[in-house]
Amino acid sequence: MIKREIIILTIILTVLFLLFGTDSVAAEDYNEYGIYVNDTKLDKGSTMQLFNGFHYVPLNKIKEYLNITITEDKTTNSVVLMNNTKRVKIINAITVELEDNTKVQMDAPLIFKNNNIYIPVLSLVDILDYNVEIMDDVKYIRITTAVDTVPVGKLMDAELNIALAANKTADSSYSRVAYLTFDDGIDSKVTPIILDILKQYNVKATFFIIGNTIEKNKSLLNRMIEEGHSIGNHTYTHIKENIYTSGAGLQAELDKTNVALYNAAGIKTNLFRPPYGGTYIRSAELQAVLSPYRTILWNVDSMDSRSKSITSAEILSSVISQVKNKKSAVIIMHDSGTHMETTKALPDIIKYLKENGFTILPILEDTSIYYQY
Repeated sequence: MIKREIIILTIILTVLFLLFGTDSVAAEDYNEYGIYVNDTKLDKGSTMQLFNGFHYVPLNKIKEYLNITITEDKTTNSVVLMNNTKRVKIINAITVELEDNTKVQMDAPLIFKNNNIYIPVLSLVDILDYNVEIMDDVKYIRITTAVDTVPVGKLMDAELNIALAANKTADSSYSRVAYLTFDDGIDSKVTPIILDILKQYNVKATFFIIGNTIEKNKSLLNRMIEEGHSIGNHTYTHIKENIYTSGAGLQAELDKTNVALYNAAGIKTNLFRPPYGGTYIRSAELQAVLSPYRTILWNVDSMDSRSKSITSAEILSSVISQVKNKKSAVIIMHDSGTHMETTKALPDIIKYLKENGFTILPILEDTSIYYQY
């Protein structure tokens, strides 16, 4: 149905990128994510697990939801998996024998533990043709077997509402609106290229800036402001232990960034994007600190921070696959030093948005945002 080379280009491959390391999110952060199958939320005992750097799901616990039958043959040290469309034999936990008798190697082996068989998420996609999508902000993955399913964001509205409480309901006069947002700058090499592209296409964006990058990049900050872009606070260090351990820590990170912004450009901002997503700001203590701010999340992940080897074509396809059915798109990208591929994808992203009826706007302090999932 959907093979690796297609999935890499879409949000479905979010999980797969996690298996190979990320720039801004450590692999262990995705351990014990909850699981949906289609529109069914599984019990807390069924979670994604991290083994040897790869992400796995408990096959025995989810097999009935995926319509998988499991047959173990200990004499040949093999496991046969069958669903509605596929039959595969896995020999010695890692060699896959397909129905045409060809054999391929899995990227990671089956794990037999606690009377359960754990299968790599990658293999669910590659050898059994399931789709997988991830929602970082609420720590869930969803495995889909059906074409028509409720959007995963709607399934988790109640959980997302906590993080999105600071945002208003959209009241836009535009038929389709997109917000280009860039995290983790300012970078002396990548940021200027992005600014040049935005200027070329007469597009305004929103930059969520790490405070400790400002001192060496004052001219770029002032250029952003002069060219009409919005500025948001992305904390001073982007280090979890500094930001989320306490309310005082978060307050200090926000204050130091606002001081740096004011000293460099004479501005302050009430726009805030939490590093690593909204999951980390749910406590009452942190919400109290953020009460003067507008927390800006996203509903379109460009995937540009999911893998150091991601290409501009993959970034473009990821964005297109997620925005094509949306009227409101908040697109997250990055402009730190490792994101040169983002600069290569950006012109085509802008062209696609414009050609498909999107008005591209910066996020202002009073912008109403509708997070359509």
